[in-house]
Amino acid sequence: MKTDSTESCLSPVLPRGLRVLAIGAGLVTVVTFIAGGLPGLLLASMLIVGAAVQPYAHRAGKWLLMAGASSVTMVSAESFIAQSMELRGSSSFSFDFETIALPLFLLILTILVVWCDVWLIVDAIKSRHRSELRGREYFHPVNFLVWLTAAGASAVFIPEGVRLGILLLRHVVGTGLEDVPPVVLPGLVLAVLDVALLIQGIKALHAYLSQRRANSG
Repeated sequence: MKTDSTESCLSPVLPRGLRVLAIGAGLVTVVTFIAGGLPGLLLASMLIVGAAVQPYAHRAGKWLLMAGASSVTMVSAESFIAQSMELRGSSSFSFDFETIALPLFLLILTILVVWCDVWLIVDAIKSRHRSELRGREYFHPVNFLVWLTAAGASAVFIPEGVRLGILLLRHVVGTGLEDVPPVVLPGLVLAVLDVALLIQGIKALHAYLSQRRANSG
């Protein structure tokens, strides 16, 4: 985890190695969840866009990258466990994508994204103890791309989180906490992360518009 000292210690830009790792994890996410359609592509885009634009949109890119990494961690780990249990309980074994390649891709993705999570946490801890240069941030078009990605994810995951929350409530009222569907927790966490991203985007847009009004006045 060696990084360039001027990049990691003096600027708000995340280490280059961390950003490359996140983009790599995003590409593996595309390959792994491409059959899942839009949700999988949005998860991948959160990682890739967040890492790619973070040098230009420091706070927005970091928020998007952290949300994407956390989301992919939960989804990939849950999917890997489910695939492994299904493969273990299967009486017949066939050499197709679902029984061979998919669990392998899920394992690789889980390792990559957990590594990314740990690096983000370590960098966040280190950033509290170092002096960072403020650096220049650009709202257009880079921040717009970040929050557009966040808004797209929110449009998919927040309604899904509400649906899963209702499902969880009905399940708890009906049968208690036993045999809770495993998809509920990742769905709820994704929804919470996207709400946080959406709030950050609204705050960033409000700050930008306020600054423009102040400069024009």
